Amino acid sequence: MDEQTRMHLLKTMVRIRLAELQLAIMYKNGKVFCAAHLYEGEEAVAAGVCANLRSDDCITSTHRGHGHCIAKGMPMKEMIAEVCGRITGCCGGKGGTMHLFKPGIGVMGTVGIVGGGIPLATGLGLVVRQWPQLLLVVRYAGAAYLLWMAAAVMHTRRKTLANNLMRAFSMQRAQAVSCLQAAGLPEQIRGERLDVRDFVALSDVLTDWNDCQKK
Repeated sequence: MDEQTRMHLLKTMVRIRLAELQLAIMYKNGKVFCAAHLYEGEEAVAAGVCANLRSDDCITSTHRGHGHCIAKGMPMKEMIAEVCGRITGCCGGKGGTMHLFKPGIGVMGTVGIVGGGIPLATGLGLVVRQWPQLLLVVRYAGAAYLLWMAAAVMHTRRKTLANNLMRAFSMQRAQAVSCLQAAGLPEQIRGERLDVRDFVALSDVLTDWNDCQKK
């Protein structure tokens, strides 16, 4: 990766962090009227992946989707306005933090339901299956990997990023498999295990995925 690309990714991460810090202040001051689940600390995932996407490639996101939207090209002021319920937001202030949409740049929604964006991404993948020249679909998820098997069976052109923060608040951390990337192996779904703080590695892996998809 050349120096110019590294600087671009760093600037994207800094912009995401500044936006989240500003939202935290606004929330404490009563300017944000809905829940504000911040993306602070996960900036590398959004920056590293979205740097390899075209403007017409699509993403779906989680309840912590501010960083994904900024990295995909949504203006920071537009995103913050939506979170604050302003008419100048991407959805006219009607969606809030968990319903950020901007189809024109491929942001097909942040979803407040855990794993709720996965079926949306699978549906988008089916569209691509019918018209393969259109786009690539990336699904950001937490530790959820439901519907990977359905995606494999339907051969949808879709990538799932399972971002496991390795911590929980309401219960002890537990999962059925020791490593998430192994969950899709029975259906020949390729998996990679990466440090989410390493934006270079994330970017390189997605580039490799895209090259394989073209073949």
